[in-house]
Amino acid sequence: ERGDRHHSLEIVDRMTTRIGLALARDAVRAVAVRRRRILWAAEAPLEPGAALDAAIRSLLAAAPVPRFPRPVLSAAIGPQASQVRLVAGLPDIQDSETLAAIIREGAASFFLKNGERLITSVARSAGVGVALAAAIDEPCVEVVRDVCRARGWRFGFIAPVPVALAHALTEQFFTWTDGAVVLEVTRSEGSIESVRTRPTCAAESTFTPPQPVPELASLGADALRYADAYGAAASEAVPALALDAAAAGFWTESEARRRLVLPGLVLVVGVAAVLLSPLAAAWSASRAEARVARVRADQWQAVVSALAQLDRVTAILQDFHGFAESRSSVTRVLGELTRALPQGSVLVSLELGDTQGQIVALSSNPAAVLAAVERLPGARSVELVGPVRRETVAASEVQRVAVSWRRGGS
Repeated sequence: ERGDRHHSLEIVDRMTTRIGLALARDAVRAVAVRRRRILWAAEAPLEPGAALDAAIRSLLAAAPVPRFPRPVLSAAIGPQASQVRLVAGLPDIQDSETLAAIIREGAASFFLKNGERLITSVARSAGVGVALAAAIDEPCVEVVRDVCRARGWRFGFIAPVPVALAHALTEQFFTWTDGAVVLEVTRSEGSIESVRTRPTCAAESTFTPPQPVPELASLGADALRYADAYGAAASEAVPALALDAAAAGFWTESEARRRLVLPGLVLVVGVAAVLLSPLAAAWSASRAEARVARVRADQWQAVVSALAQLDRVTAILQDFHGFAESRSSVTRVLGELTRALPQGSVLVSLELGDTQGQIVALSSNPAAVLAAVERLPGARSVELVGPVRRETVAASEVQRVAVSWRRGGS
């Protein structure tokens, strides 16, 4: 009977239609896949300032999907609202959930923000103090979540577009252009290794386009255009660096309780059946005898082990606290520097490390630039680097000045 039930679930899963939704800068694309075969593909342009949810609802309304089994919706978010990067400066911890918690609490220090709250993914350790993680703007997550809930579909995952493309393209290294942004993605054995983001250039057309997987190649000339949507639909499991239903907030508190009702009832009925059976007394006696047999003179070893574990947890928490206190917000430094620099100054370059910073600026008042850096939070040992040189910019004479300083805690 158990084998028949498992076989039935496999049949239903093969019959399930998976919808891949791609949110690019200038368009919204969708692909319907069943058994990895593309059933439908469509695209809707996204005008500047247009309502994203209206465009998605209008596009998905035309999808030819059955009512049963319910389709599964997964989404790939373009670089305008998602980021994948190697996060450095983390504690020497290998546990992915602990690393994800650290990155989630300090998301503003590790990822760029455009004023929207970021939802971060589970992190993957990539070395000592380094982890690969992703972040997605909360408004995009909310739109996909609300559309999925309104249509009564099942929720798959939400991932940055490089994660989805790994299931649609065959190369280990490939580039993907979205508007004025180019993503250079490196992967190995199906997992993302690094993602580099840069602006487009004139020589972009000389690159060889990536090769789509055979199923996607059936779309012909439009295969690469729908690669992001197909990659989201083709992934049956939640990939690494993606947001599942819990992380995306798809399961509300009431829905979580509803999902636990049936297992809870089964557990209660099973416990009641055991307690009311004649074997309950015999099992209780056996468990009591086992507990008595485990009581030995060396019980103090358990106490010592528990204390050692508590000391270890305390040390880890203290490391977390010290790490959080030592982080300084890059956004705050940039804001303070912008307000402190004299009027008419131009910032040529900015380097911020964990212990040192350096700027190169063009200004008519080098002394004011030096004074501005001295007023930065945590700035120490401020000094000029090299000579001050005069330059002519836009028919005006300015001076190029380089200033370095040591950075303290925030």
